[in-house]
Amino acid sequence: MPLSAYELAREAKIRANKAVISSLGLDQFSAPPKPRGKRTRPKNKTGSKTDTSPKKQRGAARWKTGSKAKPVEGRRTGSTNEDDWAHYASQTEAARKCGINVGSVSQCVSGKQSEAGGFHFRYYQYILQENNQTR
Repeated sequence: MPLSAYELAREAKIRANKAVISSLGLDQFSAPPKPRGKRTRPKNKTGSKTDTSPKKQRGAARWKTGSKAKPVEGRRTGSTNEDDWAHYASQTEAARKCGINVGSVSQCVSGKQSEAGGFHFRYYQYILQENNQTR
């Protein structure tokens, strides 16, 4: 396939530029292409190092803003006393306080696993006073 007029003119300019660089003795200084480094995140637009964006709330303060978390309760394996159930605001809180993986707590409350880290877990069940209905 023959080259277009533009491509022929471009190649002629490249050859001419290489000849000029060589005549000046600069061809020995040509550097190899720079290796691509790891890309970094751009800094914020203001250039300041302090981040003023709102932070994600942690702990009890988060539950006050209307969370979708369901409360759970747990007790040590082998305990048969109904009063031994400890109440937690969420599966995450139960996992943190018991020192186990939150995924294990999730599997316990969903019935896929019977215990996690020596604890039994279930969704917290409370009784409404007005209708005596379990929720």
